[in-house]
Amino acid sequence: PLSGIIQPVLLVARHCVKVCHQLIEALQYIEEMLKKQLIAAIGKELTLHDLEEYMRFHGRRFFRSQYLPKPFCFAVRRSAWHSPEGTLAIEQQTAASSIPEPILTVVAKATQAQNMHFSLSASS
Repeated sequence: PLSGIIQPVLLVARHCVKVCHQLIEALQYIEEMLKKQLIAAIGKELTLHDLEEYMRFHGRRFFRSQYLPKPFCFAVRRSAWHSPEGTLAIEQQTAASSIPEPILTVVAKATQAQNMHFSLSASS
């Protein structure tokens, strides 16, 4: 009696697997076709560097000057009266340059400075 139930379930499961494989192949075909059309329309395959240039160019048009993304690079100092002890930066390697550059971020500045105090040692 149990084998009579298993046969139709196996048949449906096999059919579902075949349908899933056909769906994957169809989606891959559509994706490849759209990629070819996009490359033909633009004239080249876009890279991360192209996207960065696009965002920098259009960022200047979309943002007001006070809201433009700025490089994430800040001086670390003991107080306003001391020289910088170092810098804090998040950098990325760009295709245009072999020198890492700070990433661009949107920055908010406080009107009053808030000093942070924490101890640093070789173990922390």
